[in-house]
Amino acid sequence: MNLLTELRIIRQGRKISQQELALDLGLNSQSGLSCLETGKRSPNLSTLIEWAGALGYELALRPKE
Repeated sequence: MNLLTELRIIRQGRKISQQELALDLGLNSQSGLSCLETGKRSPNLSTLIEWAGALGYELALRPKE
């Protein structure tokens, strides 16, 4: 599963609408978040960090095992 799918599943599990999260992220519309979740647009790293934070998570890099 990829990161965008994981973030969508977390959002849905917390019963947060795309509209609510889009507002939290400062996106212009729900459709902007939809494009990110479906991979039609690629988020930059800062957007991913903010997105995870808005859902109560943080992104971390760790060495490959």
